[in-house]
Amino acid sequence: MAVTKELVQELRARTNAGILKCKKVLVETEGDIEAAVKKLRAAGIAQADKKITRVTEEGRVFCSVSEDGLYGFICVLNCETDFVADGDKFRQFSEAVSAAVMTHQILSADELDQLKLDDGSTFDETRKLMISTLGENIQVGRFVARKVDSGYLSIYAHHDKKRAVLVHFSGTEGQAVARDVAMHICVSKPSVISPADLKDADMQNQLDIFQSQVDKMNKPEQIAQKIMSGKIDKYKNDNSLLGQAFVKNPDVSVGQLLRDNNAQVDGFMYVVMGEEPIIR
Repeated sequence: MAVTKELVQELRARTNAGILKCKKVLVETEGDIEAAVKKLRAAGIAQADKKITRVTEEGRVFCSVSEDGLYGFICVLNCETDFVADGDKFRQFSEAVSAAVMTHQILSADELDQLKLDDGSTFDETRKLMISTLGENIQVGRFVARKVDSGYLSIYAHHDKKRAVLVHFSGTEGQAVARDVAMHICVSKPSVISPADLKDADMQNQLDIFQSQVDKMNKPEQIAQKIMSGKIDKYKNDNSLLGQAFVKNPDVSVGQLLRDNNAQVDGFMYVVMGEEPIIR
């Protein structure tokens, strides 16, 4: 079978391989495009295995929420350089993965490798072919997802493409401020939702630090107690979502903003490339 321009273009579209490589493989397979796809994927796996130990510190965070607001995910896809991360092929791969994740609504990174993309290939097969094509190691840095039966999920992706937040809300009117609260979490990075959620060990550690600071002030007992109380309240507010001052209006706490809009935060996921996620 003759190797036509159309065959080369089809193979390139399916594999992202270069034109010369596509033409060479089509000649070797006598124009059998399915055999050519398998051969390129096998070659991609072999090359990917050679690059698997290379450090991947760059990349992008991508995320999405379903139309009904009951499923959402955040994924960190790492590569070696910003040049590749900013490229069209890396972006297109991220978009293809995002579409497949939303279709199948997977909940763990373990399910990602065998996830079927729209072209019939698995995520892992396509990832290894991308490694061969782009010449860089590509790895999943993080994958988190949440599926809820009630309420709604809202998402915020930072413009630097290296962090994102997924928040679970309940309440009848909260959708008006849902994205703003997700953005606030991305900026202010609370460790818990409510002050009551702070760990006893962390609180005790802070109490010891504050007590040492107050003791050095040599203030009268009543004043020292007020200073201590103020330090404790500030620590609780600074580290809890509900206690923090809302970034778009510091005169109002996030807790007050939610109450004013008849809404509640039931959980959130905060993912930053290269860091441990905060999942509440």
